[in-house]
Amino acid sequence: RKVVEKLENARKIYIFGIGSPGLIAKEFQQRFIRIGLPMEAVTDAQLMQMCAALTDEETLVIAISLSGKTKEVNNSVRIAKKKGASVVYITTNESAETAECCDELIREAGNMVSPQFSLLMLFDVLFAYYFANNTYYKVKKYKETMSAVQGNAELMEEESS
Repeated sequence: RKVVEKLENARKIYIFGIGSPGLIAKEFQQRFIRIGLPMEAVTDAQLMQMCAALTDEETLVIAISLSGKTKEVNNSVRIAKKKGASVVYITTNESAETAECCDELIREAGNMVSPQFSLLMLFDVLFAYYFANNTYYKVKKYKETMSAVQGNAELMEEESS
């Protein structure tokens, strides 16, 4: 619920992940954009550091590293934290260093099964909690984005007028 509150209040949202966590970050991005919450999945190490340098107090960074030791992710998180961003770190390996550089630490059990499966389940839970707040607005945004994807942009314009 704390993470959902951060999602609701952030002006800018980045999701950092490399490798399989990067793929999960992209899925998370697509799912939330569908309901009107723009965010950017950043999976390139240099771009991650540049985005971290552009964060501020109104930015939420969600970092995903299964090991908790991905240098590029950790460096980017440290940069974002120094700039005042709120940081949620998702990992299977909680360490003192990881806990120090975030506001919320979510330790998930990805090593027991497929790491991608448990991360997707975690994001499904976050999505469900987020969607439950102001459902009317989110359903409207979902319809708008799906209409645009299906090539019905003209219908969207007519409905808004």
